[in-house]
This record gives sequence, structure tokens and C-alpha cells, in this order.
Amino acid sequence: MTVDQAKREADLDRKIIKMMQAQLDKELKAADAEMSRAAKRHEDALKDYGSEADILDAYGYGFITEKQYDRLIAAWRNTHEAKADRRVFITYLKREIEFTQTTLRGNGKGHPGR
Repeated sequence: MTVDQAKREADLDRKIIKMMQAQLDKELKAADAEMSRAAKRHEDALKDYGSEADILDAYGYGFITEKQYDRLIAAWRNTHEAKADRRVFITYLKREIEFTQTTLRGNGKGHPGR
């Protein structure tokens, strides 16, 4: 490999890392927006409940109907599952960026599972 080839590869590697970082930033913004929308949609319904247990207690004590319970639990789970799903993807992107940076520094280790 010539010096010019090495420089071109290094430039390409930096571009790849920038693209990955841009994707991560995009996902973080999307996650924030999604959480805000979900929170606004369910804010009124869920404002009195800090957990699924609180919703179950309200149903158990007869403060809400079974239909209300089902809707509240669905809203609670949708809101929190969306957060968890997005966190998993964001964590994956962060690890891919870290792996790429480490690999490009020339440690010679391959990607786990590849």
C-alpha cells in the first residue's frame, strides 16, 4: 500500500465515522421527538399514575373500570416500550461507532460475530 492509498483510506474511514455519528445524532433526535409525542398523547391519561402498579391499584380499588385499565396499561406500555426499543438501537449505533474507530486505529481485531 502506498502512502497515497493509506491517506485515501484514512479519509474514507473518517467519512464513515462521521456518517455513523450523524445517524446516531439523527436517531437521538427522533427518539426525543417520539418520546415527546408519546408523552403528550398519554400525558392526561397517565398523569395520575407513576407506574403500572399504580394503574393496577386504581383498578383493584374500583377507581377505574376494566376498559380504562386496559387503555391505561396499553398507553403506559407503549410509551415505555418505545423508549426501550429506541435505547437498544442507539446503544447498537454507539457500539458500532466505537468498534469502527477502534478498528480504524489499527488494533487488528475483527468485529465480534463477523
